[in-house]
Amino acid sequence: MVAILVLLTVIAFLTIDYFVQRAEARKAVTADASANVVEAALAPAFQRARLEQIPRGVFAHRNHQWSALEPTGLLKIGLDGFVSLLFKKIDRVELPRIGDTVRKGDVVARFVQGNRKLELRALIEGTVKDVNASLATNPAALLLEPFEGGWVYKVAPAQLDSSFVTSAVLGETAVAWMRSEIAKLRDVLAHAISAPALVGVTAQDGGVPVEEVGRLLSDEAWNRVVQTFLA
Repeated sequence: MVAILVLLTVIAFLTIDYFVQRAEARKAVTADASANVVEAALAPAFQRARLEQIPRGVFAHRNHQWSALEPTGLLKIGLDGFVSLLFKKIDRVELPRIGDTVRKGDVVARFVQGNRKLELRALIEGTVKDVNASLATNPAALLLEPFEGGWVYKVAPAQLDSSFVTSAVLGETAVAWMRSEIAKLRDVLAHAISAPALVGVTAQDGGVPVEEVGRLLSDEAWNRVVQTFLA
């Protein structure tokens, strides 16, 4: 009798283990399939963003802002092409005022699309000397030509020391860093956006319209993306 009970117990455990492993295998296959669908849908967006085209002499910062030192001593500051993966268009731009004194970390500008908002925080303490007023009527420049017509503001730094330079990346280092950021974002989006969520919004060329990315993310996922890449 004891032997039979032991045998039944072993069979029961083996049966449970079989179904648990089967469920885990199905979950893994579903996750892989979802990641593949998301990857295929977002691929055209990554190609259009031209993320690796970082001009020479431009400092790339870890929160996807860029800065360039002008002959006058002013720092011209903007956002790189990363934001174009989350927004295809921008409904409203809020710029700083000329003469504003900003401290590092202060919110100096906001970009809004629908219920999604992206805040631009000051890279350095200083005084705002110029703003790109054309963004108010042509916010698309921020996405289409981030290093040219899409600059945001210029600041006179209170103190420009070596730590500001060493915290940024340049040239080939910047390109390699951007590639790693792209890979990281692909992974985050693949886990945050389920394949079924893409049904009905996938474009005919196999890509999801870029403005849909922000909409498809939950508030929690959106905040996670912003904190991970743009804060």
